[in-house]
Amino acid sequence: MIRRNPTLIPMGDFDVQDVRDLLAQQRAEAINHQHQLNIKRKAQTKNDSDTTTHLDTVKDTQQVLRRLGLQPESGS
Repeated sequence: MIRRNPTLIPMGDFDVQDVRDLLAQQRAEAINHQHQLNIKRKAQTKNDSDTTTHLDTVKDTQQVLRRLGLQPESGS
């Protein structure tokens, strides 16, 4: 197997941290979006009392993401 030298991109510590923050934000948005889609699908098939439970789950998920620093705090 032939090895080649890796391609090096000159990046500083701040650049690396910016990339990490951006990736964390994109992951959180993707998780939140998928969670919202799952809730909508389940809400269509279940009654209103189950929907309320799912909305509580969304709030709990958002609180966890906020504590992990993956989602900015809302002004509530």
